[in-house]
Amino acid sequence: MHDKGITTAAVCVYPARVCDAVKALKAAGCDIPVASVATGFPAGQTHLKTRLEEIRLAVEDGATEIDVVINRTLVLTGQWKALYDEIRQFRKACGEAHLKTILATGELGSLTNVYKASMIAMMAGRL
Repeated sequence: MHDKGITTAAVCVYPARVCDAVKALKAAGCDIPVASVATGFPAGQTHLKTRLEEIRLAVEDGATEIDVVINRTLVLTGQWKALYDEIRQFRKACGEAHLKTILATGELGSLTNVYKASMIAMMAGRL
């Protein structure tokens, strides 16, 4: 497909499958990066310690991009500082890997919450 100019930004897999995806892509002679959905995807309701370890393990196994799920309860209860702090920890756990934040905007209750969560994700996700 590459010779036809067709490619993709990344192959996205669950954290436990990162190593398999990296190996399979290398074996196929493909240089497409591996991304991983982490932090208890899709709900994001696991313990923070577990979510951080999931990020670290995915990066250690070869993921160059981490897609994190925010804890939507923090948004729905107005715990904005806690949301910021959590995303900062995700950013740190990613190291050099690219961080993307999944907001699940349809579950945030209002456009104001979507706006606030978006702004916090952008501020907290900076290197």
